[in-house]
Amino acid sequence: MPFTPIHMGSGIFIKSLLQGGMTPMEVIRASTIDGAKYLGMSDYIGSLEAGKLADLVVLDVNPLKDIYKTDKVNMVMINGRLYDSKTMNEIGTRNKKRPKMYFE
Repeated sequence: MPFTPIHMGSGIFIKSLLQGGMTPMEVIRASTIDGAKYLGMSDYIGSLEAGKLADLVVLDVNPLKDIYKTDKVNMVMINGRLYDSKTMNEIGTRNKKRPKMYFE
């Protein structure tokens, strides 16, 4: 299978759901809560609740106003750690610069 950037696949998924008649809120729900339920993992992922895994993105835009701008990511949280999306330096509870990658 050829390499597909994640945002490209997400855009196609979003467009398909919108063309099917879903609202932006229904698309977000289908991508998060409903997807986790379908996979049988709603006890662990899909919504922000105490005890669940906290992988999420903080957007620069309101996706309910323009669902196609979900690629405007400001921050990313992975395993409860917050990162600046431009530098991928850890921010929040601890400030930590990421090490250089081998290709930099």
